Formats: sequence, structure tokens, C-alpha cells
Amino acid sequence: MANSANVTAVMPRATGAIRNAPLGTAGPDDADTDLDAAFVDQGYVGEDGITEANSRDTDAKKALGGDTVRVLQTGYDNTFTIPLIEDKNVEVLRRVFGADNVIVSGDNVTVRKNKKILPREAWVIDLEDGEDLIRTYIPEGQVTEVSDVTLSHGDIVTYELTVTAYASDVIDGDTSRQYRYRGVLPAPEIVKVFTLDGGVTAYTVTVDGQTTASIGTKTAAALRSALEALPNVGAGNVTVTGSSGGPLTATFTVAVTAVSASGTGGTVTVA
Repeated sequence: MANSANVTAVMPRATGAIRNAPLGTAGPDDADTDLDAAFVDQGYVGEDGITEANSRDTDAKKALGGDTVRVLQTGYDNTFTIPLIEDKNVEVLRRVFGADNVIVSGDNVTVRKNKKILPREAWVIDLEDGEDLIRTYIPEGQVTEVSDVTLSHGDIVTYELTVTAYASDVIDGDTSRQYRYRGVLPAPEIVKVFTLDGGVTAYTVTVDGQTTASIGTKTAAALRSALEALPNVGAGNVTVTGSSGGPLTATFTVAVTAVSASGTGGTVTVA
């Protein structure tokens, strides 16, 4: 069944969205543990967000006559496009141009631009969706491309980095790993009131197509026991209150939609 709670829309985590550390820094193995202090925040990320690409190079082999009979995978690349927008952040400049090319002397910063290859470093991308956490860990990532930089009074300076993730023994040969933490969502409370005619001698309840055994007494305990026996309700997921004879109020803490009842000797209404 479709569930809108499974749709993700992320925000940067309050502790920082992009952090970077020297190669070999101990990395995370879950979504919520604090990172090693060597991971440094790279500041704000541009509003277009982070793009991950998983591309596979393939070679289609054909039989005589032209039918494709096998597709070979000849390569795999895992890259991340990260737009960093804190142009005055020295750490950002070090990612773009290399740590050795950014020289700080008091209030003065000199940025050298040359063909030196940028190093492999560890990266962590931390995002959240409400109470849910999403963390991507790249043990060996290298900035392999920087988009053109525009200096304009009509826009902010953005460094759009392409980070190539390399297969790493740190995570058993994976290029990157994503860790997720599912926050505790408040249990739904769906309340149904059962009103039983005086002549009712027994009744059944149907919840989303599942029907209880016959309930022979008009007590809260009997109704709760019958509902908890349903596979789509389960023990501990419903409470029932009310005096013997009714009305009886059932409060479900699992998602239910259609609830109905059928009585013997009289009518049972559900509202």
C-alpha cells in the first residue's frame, strides 16, 4: 500500500551538511553517531542541493542476426556534485584549490592556482527529514572537477565540485555507503465508538477486510481481545473503554481505515 510517510524531502543537518577530513580519518558506521573531530564543516550548500550519480559503462554483445544476448558491465563510477557557496570560508577554498595553495597570514589570504592534483580525502554528507537522518560516507573522495566560477553582482559565488568516490577497503570495497536512521513517528490514534442494541447476543467486527471471531459478551475486555487477535491489529495496538453493554470506545494505534460490525439479535453501529 502506498504510504506518503515514505517520501523523502531533505534538509541539511544542523551540525553541518558537508564535512571533510584527511584521508584515513576514522569514519562513521551509522547515521547518528558523532563524527571524529577531524571532520570539518564546509558550510552552506547551494539551494540546488547535492547530486549523486551511479553510472555503469556497458557493452552489449549481439548474436548473428543482431539480437542482444548479453550486456557486460565494463566500468562503474560513483560521483557527487556538491555546490559550496561560502566563498570566504578558508576550508572551502582548500577543497577547491588544495590546502597547500591557500596561504593564510593574519587577515590576508592568498590563493594559488596551478595544476597540482587535489588529494583524496574523507567526506561525509549529513541530511535530515524531520526526525529521520540520512548520512553518506565516502572514505576516499577526490575533487576531480570544479565548474566555472562566475563573479557577478547579481548572484553569489558558487564552487560546484565533482567528488569522485573510489572503492575503499575501509568499507569492504564499496565506493560510498549510506546510513539511515528512522526517527520514531507518533503512533496514529484512530477512535471508533461501538453502540450495541439491547437485543444483541453476539457480534463480529471487520477491520480492513479482517473479521474477528464471534464476540459473545458486551464488555470492553472482550472487544479488545477479539481485535488484538486480528493480524492487521495485533496485541497492544488497541485499547477499549466503556461499561458493559456499551457504548464501547476502541482507540487504535495502528493505521486502520474501514471498521464495521455485524450483530446477532440486534444492530451494532460503528462511528
